[in-house]
Amino acid sequence: MSLPMMLLAAQAAGYATSLYARKQQEKIARRGDEIDRQQLQLQMQQEQLAGTEQAYYSTEKLRDVMATQRALYASRGQQSGQGSAFMVGQASQRAYNAEESARQISMSFRKHQIESMQRLVGLNKTARNSERRAKNIGQAWDMLSYGALEQFLGGSSDPTKVNTKKTTKFS
Repeated sequence: MSLPMMLLAAQAAGYATSLYARKQQEKIARRGDEIDRQQLQLQMQQEQLAGTEQAYYSTEKLRDVMATQRALYASRGQQSGQGSAFMVGQASQRAYNAEESARQISMSFRKHQIESMQRLVGLNKTARNSERRAKNIGQAWDMLSYGALEQFLGGSSDPTKVNTKKTTKFS
């Protein structure tokens, strides 16, 4: 086996090894992306659970406040649905509604933030894949460069020189 053939074979073996290593990197990257996706979903579920717990706590607090107000006005002999007792109850209800609205906005913000992080993970995955493909193409191009092919075929790697070797025909 001639030296150019051995060099070309070694180059091809290196390229094949590099392709195998990249495939393994892609498998690991896919697993990492799946773990990231699952982690973001878990975070979303945790945020939803926290929001539900806060809403439950606020509802219980409102019920306690309203019950206390009704008991206080009943002890004074006032009906809770009339006059100043009604206004105090409405103020408590408005405070609860404002708190609930703020909680919904906050949950919506956190949800959109997590969704944005999921999109960012997807963009990073696409960028990594594009970079790997570009490396594969570059390595293949380097392996099959004109100079290496010309040397393999017995010519010159300098494009300004003309191949002056005489060829013989096989009969």
